[in-house]
Amino acid sequence: MTEDELRRVQHGPRPDEQPVGLLDEVMGHCPGNADTVLNHCREVLRVVLSRNMEDWPADEEWGPLLPRWFVEASPAPKSEEEGRQYLAWWYGLSYEERSRVAQEEAEAGKWSVPDFLYPFKRGPDERQWRWWDATVRESNTLRVVVEIEGWPYAGGELLWLLRASGAAEVEKTV
Repeated sequence: MTEDELRRVQHGPRPDEQPVGLLDEVMGHCPGNADTVLNHCREVLRVVLSRNMEDWPADEEWGPLLPRWFVEASPAPKSEEEGRQYLAWWYGLSYEERSRVAQEEAEAGKWSVPDFLYPFKRGPDERQWRWWDATVRESNTLRVVVEIEGWPYAGGELLWLLRASGAAEVEKTV
C-alpha cells in the first residue's frame, strides 16, 4: 500500500487506477509558489513513505533525514511526559473527535517533526488519508487529492506539510 502511495506522490495515479476509498481535495493557496510547494511536499513524503515500518527511525534520527527547511519550519517537540499525556488523551477520543481535534490543531499552528511523523509511524491503517494526486492550477493554487475512508477524517499532518512547504493558507474542501 505504501509503495502505491509513494508512486502516486512521485507520478500521480496510473490512468487505469481507481481509488479504494473516497477522494477529497485539499487546496493550498500559495503566494506565487505552488510549484515549489508541491515539490517540497513530494520531497518530504518521499523520505517518510520510503521508510520501512519495521526499521522506523527514532524521533531524534529524523532531523538529518528530512529536508532542512522542513525541520526548521517545525517547532520543537513536546517533552516525553507531555507526549505521553497527549497520547493518553488522544486514544480516549472517538474517531469523530480525533478528526475534529486534528483539524483544529492543524488550523491552530505548527506541528513538530515527531507529531507530523506519528501517523506515518503507526502505519498506513492509522493515517486517515493517502496521497492520490496533485496539480498546480496556477502559480497561486495547488490542488491535492487524497484518498480517505470517510468523512470527517484527520488530516492535520497533511495541512501542516502544505503550510511548512510554503502554502499561505490550506483548506479541506469538505
